[in-house]
Amino acid sequence: MSDTGSDEIMMARGNKFRGPSATPDKAKKEALEELERLRAEIVQKAHLNRFKNLEYDSANPEALVKCRKGPGTDPSSDFYRIMAHRRREGKVATVVEKTTPSSSDSASSETAAAAAAAAAAEEEVTMDPAIAYVIQWEQYIQSPHIYPIVEDGKMHLSQTPTAEHEHIERQMSQTGIDPANAQVDKDMPRPDNKWADAFYADWEYRPRAYSGLEAFRDWFRRWLDSNIQICCYADIYHEAFFDGTAHPDGVRTMYIPNLDDKETGLDKSDEMSMLHAHETAEGYCHNWVLHTRKHEEEQRVQKDLRRQAYIEAMRAPPQSNPNSPKANVYLRPAQFEDSQGILQIMNWYAKNSTLSTDVRNLETGDVRQRIENCEENKLPFIVAVERNTGPIRDNSPENILGYALAKDSVGIETSGRFTAELHVFVKTGFKRQGIGRCLIDKLLEVCDPTYIPKGGYFFKATFDEQPRFGAGGPRRLARLFFAVGYQSERSHEARWLMEWLFDKYDFEEQAILKGARVKFDHFNDVSYLVRTVGYTSNIRFEY
Repeated sequence: MSDTGSDEIMMARGNKFRGPSATPDKAKKEALEELERLRAEIVQKAHLNRFKNLEYDSANPEALVKCRKGPGTDPSSDFYRIMAHRRREGKVATVVEKTTPSSSDSASSETAAAAAAAAAAEEEVTMDPAIAYVIQWEQYIQSPHIYPIVEDGKMHLSQTPTAEHEHIERQMSQTGIDPANAQVDKDMPRPDNKWADAFYADWEYRPRAYSGLEAFRDWFRRWLDSNIQICCYADIYHEAFFDGTAHPDGVRTMYIPNLDDKETGLDKSDEMSMLHAHETAEGYCHNWVLHTRKHEEEQRVQKDLRRQAYIEAMRAPPQSNPNSPKANVYLRPAQFEDSQGILQIMNWYAKNSTLSTDVRNLETGDVRQRIENCEENKLPFIVAVERNTGPIRDNSPENILGYALAKDSVGIETSGRFTAELHVFVKTGFKRQGIGRCLIDKLLEVCDPTYIPKGGYFFKATFDEQPRFGAGGPRRLARLFFAVGYQSERSHEARWLMEWLFDKYDFEEQAILKGARVKFDHFNDVSYLVRTVGYTSNIRFEY
């Protein structure tokens, strides 16, 4: 079917297809032109910015400032005088002042320059290189002989050859490379292509250059056998080679080039040129080296100071936290396995202290019940455990040196559900060692979200226990109190405890119940020391 028939069928079906011969609309052409323009701008910016991010220390304006500051560019410095004297003696360059020639002189000089250029061009075209450089080759051959000798790891130059030097010279004369043996002509092999020729290597079809393959080693041996005979021996036993006067010519061996001194024109009418007329590349390099050495020295000094500070810090004893306990203990949540250790502390205070409300010996089940009650009511029960200094050889329970807990004063389903009573007890024989301070610090942290803990101890908790013993804990409280019992005639024994709670933890004595308890056949007074949790007012409680 023809294209015309296809177009007619598509038009009959209501399609707007106009066929492949239709020209693109004007908007499409403009869009293509805009894309081409943007592409050209991106390519141009890429070429302009390709040298901006090179990591060269000297490729920036700041480096030029460093190069111009120093004795290398200071005419009054000793180094500059030595450098200028050396340049004058060696005739490195001759600086002359540019003068404006007259019209006649200019015409004659231009004519002479054109004639000299034409003669030089004609000579360059007609003269064979083997003839043009024969004098320079002869100068190298006739230059004084000198031989390097290595003694004690140091090289010395001697005018007397050793037996090894004479052997090498005889070997060079047999190869035909020595100009004295002119009857043998072994030219160096010339490559078929120049280094500037562009070739795209297809590495997929190139033989693998892998020395582990036997085929590669065979190929390398054949290549070595065929090329080792066409090597070029260079006679370096000349003074011109060691002082840098001679240069390799790429044709025979070495030659002494005829390099004329070039005159450098300096326009004294240019202020910028005269401002830096005394500056040289050698002076720049000298200043750059001085700045680099100074920077490296500063870096070394800073490194030494940091290392010295580190060594002194490691030698100095670590500063201990004033809140750290003297006893070697750590804190953790109470477990049922700690019941026996906690029971010993509770029974001792039940028999010997008015601070405990217990009047009989408790049993392990009582301790387990109190631990379980704290877990159900979302209140903390913390123990201070003696830290072991060696490996544990059996499954014996750890030594409990103290405990702290919070319990409901009335009940969790009563109006006193936002008030908790605190208990802190330390095992006899381990008092005044900071254990009680650590226990109450952690207890207040869990019960009062606004309390800032003093720290100085290690609290160990599992991943599941951390939410229950974090700042503020899982239960909201408004008041915390200690009920301190004591005999009225022996109130001074409890006074230090109450003053400690007043000064360190912001408790206040709000009530004293006279004879509220009976223990050891005496009436005991009870002081209620209360701490307000957070910043709530004393009138209205905000949920």
